[in-house]
Amino acid sequence: MSLGRKDFDSDHEYLVCCMARDIYKRRNKDQMIPSGKYTWGRWFVKKFGLDYEAYIHELSNRARERSA
Repeated sequence: MSLGRKDFDSDHEYLVCCMARDIYKRRNKDQMIPSGKYTWGRWFVKKFGLDYEAYIHELSNRARERSA
């Protein structure tokens, strides 16, 4: 089961989740962001101050707990 808006305390938290999902979908196709300056993971860290892989793991655990 995926997480929706109601599973987050703020719009910002939901935005971060949506960006993480979007990056996850295309991270294998396009390793670099369109400008070619960074990888998507590094962009996520610069934009949100969170480690991308750790955040995806946290989201996965949160969704798993919610569906149990």
